[in-house]
Amino acid sequence: MKIAILDYKNCSLIPIYYSIKTHNVSVEIIQNLNEMDKFDKLVLPGVGATNQIMGYLNENNLTDKIKLFAKKKKILGICAGMQIMAKKLYENDKCEGLGFFDADVISINSKVYSQTTNIGWSNINTDNSSYYFCHSYYLNFYDKNDNEIIASINLKKKVPAVIKKNNVIGVQFHPEKSQRNGRNFLYNFLYDKL
Repeated sequence: MKIAILDYKNCSLIPIYYSIKTHNVSVEIIQNLNEMDKFDKLVLPGVGATNQIMGYLNENNLTDKIKLFAKKKKILGICAGMQIMAKKLYENDKCEGLGFFDADVISINSKVYSQTTNIGWSNINTDNSSYYFCHSYYLNFYDKNDNEIIASINLKKKVPAVIKKNNVIGVQFHPEKSQRNGRNFLYNFLYDKL
């Protein structure tokens, strides 16, 4: 199995690279998707401003290639990598996302949480497992009962933590920083158990 991690020059690569590598799979950090047929799965890593990430993807003609990849093979988006899967992004400048999910990415405010950033360990509501989060924006789905929201965390309101649609999976937490639970999550993604 070959896993690609897309480097969009504004992301945290090394922790997720080594976290995936421990599962005895081949993993490469790539800058383009010209050889996407040789990879089985694609990871969009976390950390970074979503408008800058989308700017990089658009400038380097990667947006359509990611969408094409998703038609055939699985993609995992982590934190900011999940947020760019929404339709509209409001971090810094408003921009279009990849449009996989009917949601906007908006800032955490006092109606959502007591602080502007959710940082630290939170339990997801599906199995009460704890994962490490660090985000100031979140996916606000147009339909709060959307069945593509697989798991949430409970702040002042429910915030999506795991989303899934066809071949596309997004997580707001960082599996590479979530110790055993994160390792188990990556295993389940790699071996098609999600």
